[in-house]
Amino acid sequence: MSSSLVIDTRVRLRSGYELPLLGLGVYLNNDAKPACLAALKTGYRHIDSARMYGNEAQVGEAVRESGIPRSQIYITFDAPLIDPAFLQTRADLTTLTEAVKAAHRFAAAPAWRDIIIAPFAAAANTTADAGIEAYIAEQVATFRHPMGTARIATAEGPGVVDSSLLVEGAVGLRVVDASVFPHIFGAHLQAPVYAIAERASYLIKRAHNIPL
Repeated sequence: MSSSLVIDTRVRLRSGYELPLLGLGVYLNNDAKPACLAALKTGYRHIDSARMYGNEAQVGEAVRESGIPRSQIYITFDAPLIDPAFLQTRADLTTLTEAVKAAHRFAAAPAWRDIIIAPFAAAANTTADAGIEAYIAEQVATFRHPMGTARIATAEGPGVVDSSLLVEGAVGLRVVDASVFPHIFGAHLQAPVYAIAERASYLIKRAHNIPL
């Protein structure tokens, strides 16, 4: 049976906008323009990037040279409008303060005496909680490995997506990244995300009658 999934298959968001289901993710500056240009000529209409990559000019040049009207291309650049609520609870600040102290103790071990030649950050020069907390408040930021922000619904509670990774209340829209994990685990995210991606590829193929 032929597949209904094509390069311009779209899903309708609650806002009314239609988002191409398939897109090209761009990152490295030197590769952004040729990659985008090739993708647009192939038929892609969704370019996924981020302002922090600094490749707006390359993406823009690719769009201009492609000759495709800008109104037909969906480009994501800006960060989502969310508040991560860093340090909003005392427990967060206490945990990070103890982590900095542990790093101090580790770096002070005799084994590193001839290797560590100078402090790296201002927090290295203070052991007082107030000084460490001030450093944390100034430096805290995401490491871009968030998870669980669009969790799978479980018996323990509701979620953003169901067991097929489909967004509740939307049609045909799946989330396939670390945000779907219902719990935080003590491991690097890469391997589990690969597993979710493999599962998603199976689900999408099955939904569109593509041979498995």
